[in-house]
Amino acid sequence: MAMNGGTSVSSEVWYEFLNNDNSAHPVQWTELEERLHPDETLVYRPGLEGWCTLEALLRNHSPRGAAGGSVGDGASAPAGEEGRPQHVQRGISVRYDPVTGGLSGLPEGWAGMLPEGCTRDTVPNRALPPALCPTTTPVEGLRLFDGPIVGMPFNVSKWTPAYGVPLELVERASVNGFEIPCVLLTCRKALLELGGLREEGIFRVSPDATHFHAASLQLNIEHKEVPAGGNDVHVLANLIKLWFRELPTRLLAPIPVETITNCASGAESLQLLHQFSELHKGVILWLLDLMADVANHQQHNKMSEEAISIVMAPNLYTLPEEARDEPLEQLRFGKQVAKFIVNLLRHYMSVRTRSSSQGSSEVDT
Repeated sequence: MAMNGGTSVSSEVWYEFLNNDNSAHPVQWTELEERLHPDETLVYRPGLEGWCTLEALLRNHSPRGAAGGSVGDGASAPAGEEGRPQHVQRGISVRYDPVTGGLSGLPEGWAGMLPEGCTRDTVPNRALPPALCPTTTPVEGLRLFDGPIVGMPFNVSKWTPAYGVPLELVERASVNGFEIPCVLLTCRKALLELGGLREEGIFRVSPDATHFHAASLQLNIEHKEVPAGGNDVHVLANLIKLWFRELPTRLLAPIPVETITNCASGAESLQLLHQFSELHKGVILWLLDLMADVANHQQHNKMSEEAISIVMAPNLYTLPEEARDEPLEQLRFGKQVAKFIVNLLRHYMSVRTRSSSQGSSEVDT
């Protein structure tokens, strides 16, 4: 049972006897020291002569030996340093079993309080510290719910982000018969209340980057609440642009490049909306309505139909493959998209004016 001199107990490879079939398995010394019944545990280390009880090893083990001495070498130690630790409160270790969803190491007297099969490897009462021994036997039927322990989460609010998800998945509200994302309605309402339509350079001027980033994170969670920083109309305007820019598929992407290039009139542009689903068409009309409101205040905000179309165009269409690495092609295509949106916006404004004079609040496409 002697160990090689100068070898640390904690660094040695130990083996714990299991049974005649499984033989033994490697174990750390720190695990052996925590065993509740060392007299029932047989251990072995290469160099020892056969198996010995853990109790005998612990009895001869001292803190000095663990630090670099030996086990069972007969070395003496000063008073107070020899033997097992003193004034230690005993307990048990109960572990969660991820395979069964049950508990391993629970006192066997407590097992009746859990559904059958959820208490593996219980600890017998005789091995428990007195404070943990059950004083009564569980009453028949006194159990937890017999369904799976791991089930549906509770106290969890269902949440869908506002930015970067398909239009079909965002939270929406009905406006004039169309379903409009709540995040857009929140920003537009706050923008109008603050007089943002009269602000010079609205939708063109960039806001403070720090305030804008914080507001976008907050609005991504609370779609119906004006975020901190929402008292800045440029933050609100750019939050609207950001929503269109981060759509996985840009709003006007279904229109072929050739159609945009060859579209000659606003009426023809507006007729293209019939290619879209009702959901997408509603959002396009909502955006045109907002852009028309901005252009109607151009004497104050300096944002004409061309100006608002130019700043919105990059957020509505994806560059074709052949233009992505060619700056001149990007510029040319950007101008074509802006021209398409200008024609679309002007025709929409004329139709809206006629509809308003006739008492209708919807634009006939």
